[in-house]
Amino acid sequence: MLNELTDCERDGELRLVRDSKDASAPSEIRVITRDVNSSKARALGGLPGVKLFEADSCNPSSLVEAFRDVQRVFVALPQALPAEQMVSVGNGIADVAKACGVKLIVRISSLGIDSMSTPFLEDQGPLGNSHVACEEHIKSIGLIVTSIRPTSFFTNFNYDLPGILQHSRFSSPLGKSAKVNWISLTDIGNVSARALTHHEWDGKVLDITGPAVGEGCENCLGAVDMQNLLTEVAEEMRG
Repeated sequence: MLNELTDCERDGELRLVRDSKDASAPSEIRVITRDVNSSKARALGGLPGVKLFEADSCNPSSLVEAFRDVQRVFVALPQALPAEQMVSVGNGIADVAKACGVKLIVRISSLGIDSMSTPFLEDQGPLGNSHVACEEHIKSIGLIVTSIRPTSFFTNFNYDLPGILQHSRFSSPLGKSAKVNWISLTDIGNVSARALTHHEWDGKVLDITGPAVGEGCENCLGAVDMQNLLTEVAEEMRG
């Protein structure tokens, strides 16, 4: 029986994990992707115990077959979706999951979107509110939700490097004093995998960040720090 499923945000992939005594060591994984012929999908399909299926997480009705007999689902919605579409897609996935007997959804959210995060100052606007709406819907239909809430990703530093190199201009909403505790996608992935394959965090809000400012936080960076790092990278790229 399949008991776990994950949705990979970047590639639109869903992974189903076959039931086993040790859920962290599944005997079979189904990968559902929008394009089974993509290079990344083929690479995954070549791994032992992996099968590819074609579907689209932005079209929840296409996931019915994949969700059958699944108990735990991991969802990372594309951040490029408009807020209204993020809510409709997220709620649609939850509705299909509920109809197919899923018990728990582990989802990527965002730090500080509501009072369940520490600290909470105010709502984060349309994107943050869409995460709140999705999680409220999941709970309202009787599913358990584990909310993984990271700070900003280190990969956001990529921005538009060609534009930065061309115009020597960098913009940030942080101002000169505010700082963000940036986090690696690898850390987020490790927490997500643990939350999906184990049960001690079921129903929890997991704020993912690092040490506080003043506690040896090397990755607490403000706009000026980011500007300096991007300058170093640009100079290296120019040779």
